[in-house]
Amino acid sequence: PISLTKQGLLNAVSTKWNNALNLALLEQSVEDYNAQEIVAPARDAISAISRRRLIVLPLDDRFDPPAGVFSHGHVQTGDKMSLPKEFWTAIQKSSAEVPWLFEVSRVDGVTGPRAVYPSSLVKSGCDDPNLDRV
Repeated sequence: PISLTKQGLLNAVSTKWNNALNLALLEQSVEDYNAQEIVAPARDAISAISRRRLIVLPLDDRFDPPAGVFSHGHVQTGDKMSLPKEFWTAIQKSSAEVPWLFEVSRVDGVTGPRAVYPSSLVKSGCDDPNLDRV
């Protein structure tokens, strides 16, 4: 029984390690792409910060603020998203006028399969399995 417990612990640690390693490699590949393909050849500072590859996460209950915070229990899904601070810098430096329009799309050959949400989280008719651009 002790060897099984050690084996179970080893598997758990190994799984956590592999997941962390895969995430770190993904994050680094995104940063490398941005540095080599967008920032380095950019003709000016605004071009270097206004177009980026990003890692997008689903907005779900894991983003619910802690109890006691005004928006706790009211995670808003829909057409809202958070953008990195570089986008605000690009807006300011370019003196862009409202409305600010952003396009978010999947990267062919790079992105994973689309996440499938449990039916309890998806309002009827709101989940489009063919959505690849916002």
